[in-house]
Amino acid sequence: MTHTDLSAYRPIWSAPTIFQQDSFELTIFGPPSEGGLAAAECLNLATAAQIPALGPWWQSAESLRRIALCCGATGGMRYESAAELAAMFPGIDMSAEATLEKNHAERLWERLDSPDGPIHLARAGTHTDDVVAADRWGNMVSLCHSINCLMWGRTAIVVVGITIGDLASYIQTQIAAIPPVSALANPMQLRMLLRDGQVHTAWSSMGGGLHYMTAQSLLAMMQFHLPLEEVSAMPRLLSPSSPDREQTHLRLRVVEGKFSEEVLAAFGLDVKRLPPKGARFSQGLWVGIGRDPTGRFCAVSPKYGNGRAVAF
Repeated sequence: MTHTDLSAYRPIWSAPTIFQQDSFELTIFGPPSEGGLAAAECLNLATAAQIPALGPWWQSAESLRRIALCCGATGGMRYESAAELAAMFPGIDMSAEATLEKNHAERLWERLDSPDGPIHLARAGTHTDDVVAADRWGNMVSLCHSINCLMWGRTAIVVVGITIGDLASYIQTQIAAIPPVSALANPMQLRMLLRDGQVHTAWSSMGGGLHYMTAQSLLAMMQFHLPLEEVSAMPRLLSPSSPDREQTHLRLRVVEGKFSEEVLAAFGLDVKRLPPKGARFSQGLWVGIGRDPTGRFCAVSPKYGNGRAVAF
């Protein structure tokens, strides 16, 4: 990157996109940002999946299964080309323009919930970590899968003076598909939630599990009407682990002790319980500030992070 590159840079000032659901208005970054669209698409998809009617996912096993598919489809799947995406969702318009349409969400959910849907939730007992074997001649082999990995480490990778941060560790296929001199994918999710024309909540999120954290937080506020304090502490899905780059085979992860074991065991899915300290990078960081119906301000920051809410 040169001084000429920097001087030639021009920011994109795009009008915000307004997403309406019931009495709420969600304001999100306009094009070319994709993160806000993913959050709005997930909210529509959750409605198409009838999650509000089923109840909160920490109380209903079926609701838990459905929110896992909704989050996985809108914020986790990876593909390298439009042809690959079209093959996963045949006959469905997956363009950004179609994202906010309710009929898009209905068709998308029908595809996700079909027996041959593109996302497969790992079932309990089907995952193999290690294999050892010996033959009659005494030859032996020991195998260990290599699908699990840490992020880049304590420092970023530096390529010809350009730092490649942790984000690149899980959006490599998206980066590979970007033509030269084009903008990188932008999965940021931050903005404001409006209700009846008034700002209801300002929120922001970051980290590897930001989409899961954001989608569930917004859904809890907009459909289950949880106040911010409860949203911050509620049970939630973490970002799942996956053995494939497309993120279509998902092993669910939760913080141990947060969900009812009855809910987690109801479908026989393989759900990993992480200790709170081990879930730090899997659940994302979601912070928010808003006013309750009485006008009282409330600000929340996750206990597992180093943020804090203060008032002067």
